[in-house]
Amino acid sequence: MREFVLQQSLARQSHGGLTVLVRMLKNWRMHKVCQQMLEFDDHVLKDIGLAREDLRQLMAQIRAMPLDADVPWELERRRLLASRQIL
Repeated sequence: MREFVLQQSLARQSHGGLTVLVRMLKNWRMHKVCQQMLEFDDHVLKDIGLAREDLRQLMAQIRAMPLDADVPWELERRRLLASRQIL
């Protein structure tokens, strides 16, 4: 387990001093992709396994996070916390 945590830490900081800037650019890009996906037809969204409301909720969560947040990691953490509350 210790090795896994160490590996995750190293992978999340693989850009050295540019980590925050790279994260901010990735977050900006993720938001733009979500906006583009909102323009898709409902049938296309259904084909890729998304509902328009899910996409809107995702965008709201992204907007609520700080610009330098690790969005995929934070969304996964929130999903896991929510699944524990259901149990």
